[in-house]
Amino acid sequence: MKNKFFLLVLFAIQSFLSLSQTSITGYLDKKDTVKPWLYLSYIDKYSNIFSGYDGMVIDSVEIQANGSFAIRPNLYKEGLYRLNIQDIGTTAKAGMKMDLPDENYIFFYLEGSEKSVNIRADALALSRSYQITANRVSSNIQSLRDLRAKFFTSVDSIWPKLKESESYDEDHRQKIQESSFAGYDVSRP
Repeated sequence: MKNKFFLLVLFAIQSFLSLSQTSITGYLDKKDTVKPWLYLSYIDKYSNIFSGYDGMVIDSVEIQANGSFAIRPNLYKEGLYRLNIQDIGTTAKAGMKMDLPDENYIFFYLEGSEKSVNIRADALALSRSYQITANRVSSNIQSLRDLRAKFFTSVDSIWPKLKESESYDEDHRQKIQESSFAGYDVSRP
């Protein structure tokens, strides 16, 4: 019985040490319109996936002048994480910009044996531009983002028309919206 307990404690220590040695590194093509800081949040439950609560931020790092960054925290848990960047003029560290096409966050998953995660992205289009080198789960999360790629690229041409339609009466707005989506399958199953 003592041997089983000892092995369990040893396994727990090994898991803890392996995650505590994890590093998140990368490069952002940063712009002057964003603060030079990245914020890392641990997503402990589903209802917090899109929460902008600052208390979720577990670590942060300044982006270097050349765009590189490295986060090497003391403690990580296995699970889902979000990395986001702020626009200049905002105060919420965990604040998420969910306005298409300029979403400012990345989701990824850390496994117990993870040693490194590498991310490359454009700071102004973080969600739609990032490339991640990590585990299979993180790659699958990125694949979900890739499913939205056609939508992301079409938003650039559709969005101005949709914004313009807000100033028109309902019939004219409907015509603008229909012409904006011409050629796209927007039917529901």
